[in-house]
Amino acid sequence: MCYLFFFFKQKTAYEIKECDWSSDVCSSDLVTGADELEPGKALLAGPVRVIPQELPHVECRSIDVELPHSDGSADSVLRELTAEIGGDWTDAVVAHRGRWRWVRDFVPVRYENKDPTGPGSRLRDGGVYLITGGLGGIGLLLAEYLAGTVPGAKLALMGRSGPAALDDPAARAKREAVERMRQAGAHVLVEAADVSDVDQVRGAVERIRDQFGAIHGVIHSAAIPGGGLIQASAVETSPAEFAPKVIGTCVLDEVFKDAGLDFMLLCSSQSAHLGGVGRVAYAAANAFQDACARYDHLRGRGRTLSVNWDRWENVGMASAGDNDRAPADPGSEGMSAAEAVDAFARLLAEARDPQVIVSMREYRQVVAYSKRQKLDTLEHPRPARAEAHARPEMATPYAAPSSLPERRIAEVWAGVLGLDHVGLHDRFNELGGDSLLGLQVLQGLRESMAVELKIGRASCRERV
Repeated sequence: MCYLFFFFKQKTAYEIKECDWSSDVCSSDLVTGADELEPGKALLAGPVRVIPQELPHVECRSIDVELPHSDGSADSVLRELTAEIGGDWTDAVVAHRGRWRWVRDFVPVRYENKDPTGPGSRLRDGGVYLITGGLGGIGLLLAEYLAGTVPGAKLALMGRSGPAALDDPAARAKREAVERMRQAGAHVLVEAADVSDVDQVRGAVERIRDQFGAIHGVIHSAAIPGGGLIQASAVETSPAEFAPKVIGTCVLDEVFKDAGLDFMLLCSSQSAHLGGVGRVAYAAANAFQDACARYDHLRGRGRTLSVNWDRWENVGMASAGDNDRAPADPGSEGMSAAEAVDAFARLLAEARDPQVIVSMREYRQVVAYSKRQKLDTLEHPRPARAEAHARPEMATPYAAPSSLPERRIAEVWAGVLGLDHVGLHDRFNELGGDSLLGLQVLQGLRESMAVELKIGRASCRERV
């Protein structure tokens, strides 16, 4: 099912109340529905979504206002903010425009047409299509769809490693996918370029044009999973996660601003709305892509579509165990490859809105669940079991914990990591720990030792 992102108007009678301390984030020109839109401000969405999930006692909301003209009074804006912050509202995203208070909602839509080259489709016979992250799981899957459905398709698969990625002995699946595309009748070119480097992208685009001619469409699927708690490692990991989705989107917009593209499809994620523990930078980067698509429509071009994908099961980052990490309803499944490709076909054939959410579940329920997902609700650490894995070989010699506190800490570590034992000087990250497992360790230590522990920048690296 697909969902459209929009705001609806609601008349409001303002009542001024005494303001309590609030963690609300105020902005201007952040949301659609305004005459102006500044996509860079959409990066605020990451902290607004994730802070309440990582810090259970903190609530955050996004309040967007319309600033007065240079000769106008700010009294009305201050009155709106005072009423909003001091009121009993629970809406996570709000926009004030004059007499109107807008809140975000999601409306289900169904796209029936999936004819890849029929009337109204964004695809054309013999079309030339550039796919960033083209040798990644999602890029390859979408490229194979184009190869099998667009007669005479010319596909340029761009990635940081380029053709070298096909020469890697472990890249058999990638080589086989490229060969299947060629057998289907597509022309395939593999190009090396970092999408966040404008000079590299310009060079790759020129080479593609020299061989294939004008480029008709761009699919931007490049991404870096990253991840890290705000208090622990988000400062270090954010630039890497921003590179493909934030800088890369800006680079592509600049390179193709006068190219007359039929479409530019941005592979965003539901994390933009749902956040997720350890996903502050990833959520922010996806929200930025969504804002860029809306900004493109405000400029009257209407070529850009940002798709907030549901999880792709066993494809791309999901196949590496990352699985997007947006808070999903327990027991829910993401999209299969076939379901994802079917949605892709329908979007290219029919969607004309700047932003569409693809969800396997009723999305309002998904958003409601994400609001309840906090650090304290994470599953308890697994108890050590007989079938637990053996401790891996490490440079640090094994030293058995001796005191009672050391043994309890080691037991919690072992339970979370699925190991039969943990040494006194072992390092958490070297045992396979990450930020999310670190949260489970903290929860286990709170219960086992009746202590309150804070998240520190070295919380996942400290020895037992």
